[in-house]
Amino acid sequence: VRGVTIRFPLAGVNVEAEMVRLRAESGEAERYLIGLEARLANEQFLAKAPDEVVEKERQRLDDGRARQARLHELLAELAS
Repeated sequence: VRGVTIRFPLAGVNVEAEMVRLRAESGEAERYLIGLEARLANEQFLAKAPDEVVEKERQRLDDGRARQARLHELLAELAS
């Protein structure tokens, strides 16, 4: 479900371990975004790919950026 945030109490959660996990996930997301950005910056890809494929890649980029922003928010919340 998009647009829904569920919060759980952090009692009993290893905050350091969760921060390590989130940093790793953020790194993976960053590499994914770099690949999408490179693909969408490639003029040959844009010229040859069907419009639906290009639009799907742009949507993936937008979703990936939103995910990355959320990971940064979570890390900031845990750090405070």
